[in-house]
Amino acid sequence: MREFGYYCNLEEPNFCYEICGDGKKVNVKEECDDGNDLDNDGCSSTCLIEHGYYCSGIEPSLCESDCFDNL
Repeated sequence: MREFGYYCNLEEPNFCYEICGDGKKVNVKEECDDGNDLDNDGCSSTCLIEHGYYCSGIEPSLCESDCFDNL
């Protein structure tokens, strides 16, 4: 059985993995999920918030530049 937001293999034992890029933040490993697999838009292709951005907690994540980032 496939749970929402996860991909599960069909073999035994059954393993499930979160789907990065589907717009659903399903666990703490996904800091963001903006619904795509592009880098340099605030939410990386591995669903991590990129340096210099902050992302909303809504789904899909909306990421904006952190104008207070001086690094």
